[in-house]
Amino acid sequence: AANTYYAGADALFSFDDTQGATLSGLDLGYVSYWYDVNDASDLSDAISKAAVGYASVDIFLYVDATLYADVDLASNVHLYVDNGATLTIASGKTVTLSGSIDVNPGATLAIETGAELIIQSDASLSIVGTLVNNGTITNYGNFGANAASDAALRSAIASGVTNINITSSFSLVSNLEIPDYVTVAFT
Repeated sequence: AANTYYAGADALFSFDDTQGATLSGLDLGYVSYWYDVNDASDLSDAISKAAVGYASVDIFLYVDATLYADVDLASNVHLYVDNGATLTIASGKTVTLSGSIDVNPGATLAIETGAELIIQSDASLSIVGTLVNNGTITNYGNFGANAASDAALRSAIASGVTNINITSSFSLVSNLEIPDYVTVAFT
């Protein structure tokens, strides 16, 4: 079920659009749409809200879900993968990210073999949880991840991460070349 909260220039109100409520006479360019995805079948509906013209669409994914179609996540979409959920991009599918995806602690982004994630120049992908990348990531934007081990650091670099936060002390197993486009911070 979607709980929807709207904010305009002079108003803050909410309603549950799963009960048939509708908006009329409101400039959607001032409206933010928040969508809680508790059933995998709701994800495509949540993504489609971006095309309606809302100022922003914030999607909170709490269950495992797979994208079985090519998807464009517009610049007004912010997708949060939470609560141990896994977002999977199916083999042979392409997700073009113009907005942002945050994979939070305990959550996973899985890119299957033959799948592609394209991160556009103004887009952002942040991995604080887990990235399982068996496909292709094409990065023109901001791709950040945390690393707490040698293996995690090497995986982040191999996946094209541009901003890496080292979150704990560890030793490198062997020499490691960090590409010029990668920024490493110690937090």
